[in-house]
Amino acid sequence: MLQQSPLAWMVLDDSPIREFAHLAGVTVGVHGDGITALEFAMGTAGLDLRAAHLVDVPYDKAERLRDGTLDACQCNGLVEPVELRHAGVAVRVMWAVDVGYSVYSQVLSTSDETLETHGPEVAAFADILWDGWRQAYADPAATAALAVDRFLHESNVDVQAEILRGMEPFVFGEATVGGPGPASVGGIDVDRLDASIDLLVTAGVIAPGLSASRLLAPDPAEVAASRPGRPWPRVSSWSENSSDLDQFSDRDGTEQDGPGRTGTA
Repeated sequence: MLQQSPLAWMVLDDSPIREFAHLAGVTVGVHGDGITALEFAMGTAGLDLRAAHLVDVPYDKAERLRDGTLDACQCNGLVEPVELRHAGVAVRVMWAVDVGYSVYSQVLSTSDETLETHGPEVAAFADILWDGWRQAYADPAATAALAVDRFLHESNVDVQAEILRGMEPFVFGEATVGGPGPASVGGIDVDRLDASIDLLVTAGVIAPGLSASRLLAPDPAEVAASRPGRPWPRVSSWSENSSDLDQFSDRDGTEQDGPGRTGTA
């Protein structure tokens, strides 16, 4: 889980597009799971989605940018621009988070039933996952080498090391609007989640009526009490509120391009 969304849009380095206001009248490649963030980002520039020509795009993004089929394209700002630059394609990135799109990303979810029946197992899984992130950053060079050796044979250690460096503040909670925040690997702050919901409601991206308390595990203290000294990771629940989660989700689809791409998840 990331403390901020890495969702972004990239353009060629010599493109005249410098900000979201410049998306008016141009062709933007998108995936369906990035529409919410794009709507928000364009809204900060006084535009709605209809101001740009949106096209669904596969993953041959560099070719489409270079041949002019696309003027801008959705990306995982932590991964694809790095890979392209190492391949000799110079790009610039416009980040959703830079215009206030402050939302959690790649959040793990489970059902109330699973949490009630297998709470300790869920907690153990989360502990292992978060410990894995910490171990990965204890030796980033070894982690990058492992990612290439075991998973990403087409990549190289320099690329994966740079991706890991870029991901670190997103993993450890320092990529927050307004300055660095506390390191909270895997943690969700209720007030901040409510603020994110309010942000999207105010921007007209989602409908009102959703609250963090409806999304998060209702009583993590009960499990925490049985695990002295080990914090209970906040776990989203969608068994009763699946439509709410669909409505709230930042839908940035970065699971394939995030931690899994570095081999650390």
